[in-house]
Amino acid sequence: MAWQTRWFCFHAPPDADEAATIGLDKMRRRVNRRLKPAVDINRYGGHGRRCTRLRCTVMGVYLVSANSEHLEGGSPWIDVFTTLDETLAAMGIDDGIQVPVYRHQPRGTGYAFEEKLIFSGDGFNELCRRELSPRDVEVFHWDVLVPIDFEGPIDLPLKNYYSQTTTARSAQRMLPAAMRLAAAIELPAETPKYCDNLQLTSFFGDFEERGHAANVTATGPWRDDLGMAFHTALYLRAAEHSIRRRCPIFCS
Repeated sequence: MAWQTRWFCFHAPPDADEAATIGLDKMRRRVNRRLKPAVDINRYGGHGRRCTRLRCTVMGVYLVSANSEHLEGGSPWIDVFTTLDETLAAMGIDDGIQVPVYRHQPRGTGYAFEEKLIFSGDGFNELCRRELSPRDVEVFHWDVLVPIDFEGPIDLPLKNYYSQTTTARSAQRMLPAAMRLAAAIELPAETPKYCDNLQLTSFFGDFEERGHAANVTATGPWRDDLGMAFHTALYLRAAEHSIRRRCPIFCS
């Protein structure tokens, strides 16, 4: 059973007999509660690996797929997703924002997305400048990625956990640019395709610590800068997951 409105769709996996449902009115009331204060950090693309800021030292910053648990309490994403959906509707785009109901799944199923941002993004930024046009580089500048095809950014004057405003971009528009970067650095075929439990973080972390990872013999430019390779894989898999699972992705 699934509950839907024009604004949100909380959907259960196809093999689920029953799904929890959350009413739009209930979610909107939560917006009136005090929002969690925004943390002043760089967006993840330029985040330093040895960051000493409190948020990162204690917990770290994660790129995650949205689920119903992210819309509980005073979450700012309730208002962001509602306003974004209304903005898309005003643009004549009928696709609504979909947020899956939380459901625990075994590691490696690809049901969710979660990666920890521990590598520097400096090499990735340089790769973008070298391989892409300035217009193409902009597709990586966002606070929330959604699986809806639209041109350019949608800037909302709403807080999220890390910024005073929120920029949304299309996963469909980011995917081709990410694929070009992956081809340019010859990202190995063994790079994890499902990232529901820090698979990319572990994969590239093993290379950084040991100089190798199990069953990986591929050479190429990706080995020259693991931070560059990590962020390339991160954006690629984030776009693929968002489109495959029809869900937003953001920092948490």
